[in-house]
Amino acid sequence: RIVTSPNPFNPSQEIAKLCFQTTAQATVETWIYNHRLERIKKTHQTFPAGYHDTITWNGKNEMGSLVPNGIYFLILKAQTQEKTITKKIKIAVLRQ
Repeated sequence: RIVTSPNPFNPSQEIAKLCFQTTAQATVETWIYNHRLERIKKTHQTFPAGYHDTITWNGKNEMGSLVPNGIYFLILKAQTQEKTITKKIKIAVLRQ
């Protein structure tokens, strides 16, 4: 299970944290897409077993520009030596 907090979030005032737990060391990749399924952001890190909340999103795309208000889709893929798990959630950006 993965959770983002806060959701929705206002990138002018806060960042969204991605919270998840791994049972073993895992290579974790995340992708954020807009409603047109255009990739906005990608991350790739290795994490030890345990709870993690260090992946964040500041509401900016890979070019450094703030994204418009809307619903974004986050995909997380965690891969260990034994298995691969993929989870999907929605993140709402609401700038005021």
